[in-house]
Amino acid sequence: MRIADLQAMVGILSEILVRDTQIIFGDVYDLLREAMSCYQNGAFLAASIVCRSAVESALYVAVSRTLQIERVASISSESVAIDYQHRDARRRKIMELAKEKGLLKGNLAGRVRWVFDLGDFGAHFGQRLDKEIFGSNLEDLYPHRTWATRKEALKALKYTALILDALMKLVMVREHPSTEHPTVEDFLA
Repeated sequence: MRIADLQAMVGILSEILVRDTQIIFGDVYDLLREAMSCYQNGAFLAASIVCRSAVESALYVAVSRTLQIERVASISSESVAIDYQHRDARRRKIMELAKEKGLLKGNLAGRVRWVFDLGDFGAHFGQRLDKEIFGSNLEDLYPHRTWATRKEALKALKYTALILDALMKLVMVREHPSTEHPTVEDFLA
């Protein structure tokens, strides 16, 4: 996938988001746009870290938010009910809850783990570096990988966009089971 294709996909996500899930996923979408900005400016490790943050945030809001729609006559208003009991939950617990709620289907869980692993690679850079060079001299440092490649960052962006798309669709199906909801694939077909 080229960056132009990814930009088109993020534009499509924006259309879906505004129409159906802005109230739940708006801030997460902003993180995806931030990750794209990092990528476009050559900050591939930063893009990977922000992708990790976007995916983790998307899982959390998908687990902890419920859309509330009130209709009075022909006027409807939307609000979000927030379940605060998981506010301090760690990533593993959030993933377990997402699986229990049917939000991590098919290969989505594997993609989530891949984005997490690459993001962790950058986010815990100092600790990883210390572990790799502890007990050795600095000359041994240079063969060690200390960055994310352009290809890896693009893959993280692609996976993040696909994960966000899938979560938005699953949340909308949960909230409105009788309504058809478009996905990125619908627009690209």
